[in-house]
Amino acid sequence: MTLEEQRRLDAEKSSQALPEMVAELRAGTELVEISRRIADHHEVDQTKAFRWVQIVAESFERRRRRIAVLGTVLIWVGALTAAAGAVLALLGVAVPSVFSGVLPGYLLLLLLGAALLGGGLWVGFRAPRLAVVTEDTLSG
Repeated sequence: MTLEEQRRLDAEKSSQALPEMVAELRAGTELVEISRRIADHHEVDQTKAFRWVQIVAESFERRRRRIAVLGTVLIWVGALTAAAGAVLALLGVAVPSVFSGVLPGYLLLLLLGAALLGGGLWVGFRAPRLAVVTEDTLSG
């Protein structure tokens, strides 16, 4: 087998193993354990399998962190919005409402802040499930 054929075969095997690697990473399995399973299942050297897993893990972690940062931003914006609404309500400042006559402005700020805070928590806790790694996204 030539070097080019070996590389093509390895590329095919790594493509087939990608969904398994991502599923194991989402489950929180250790990299060494994932590489053992990949090496056994796809009949490749364990060192090569570990390199594949390491590359996929780095890409997965980058994407998970991006999503978690978005969740953190939502949490902070929500907390600041809710705090502004609470302070304005305590000070008795009249805040114009988007829905005049329906909701006071401070209550709208409190509800919006709570929604953003809840959304940020949901995104932050779901970051590992929301992270997507495909062959196209592995390079960066």
